Amino acid sequence: MGETLHVLEPVITVPEPTDQQLAPRVSSLKGKTVLLLDNKKRNAFELLAKVGTLLRSEYGIQDVISVTKEPDYSRGATLEELAPNIGKVHLAVTALGD
Repeated sequence: MGETLHVLEPVITVPEPTDQQLAPRVSSLKGKTVLLLDNKKRNAFELLAKVGTLLRSEYGIQDVISVTKEPDYSRGATLEELAPNIGKVHLAVTALGD
């Protein structure tokens, strides 16, 4: 007899699409400042350090600012963690480790 596959969707409600505008995209990385957001997962710091090095050498990034989320990767970054760099950076990169 045929087998049945049950698929569970662990979402209470599906969010409605919004008209929220995305941040403007940069046309070039040359001369820009990048924020690297470390989520504290294993190897995330190392991965982001290599991304920062690559962005400098290959794309002309002027400066890299690193921020580490506290206490861990299980929640989003807070405004308090990001606020000191608002207006200083042109874009942000985050990565998962492991």
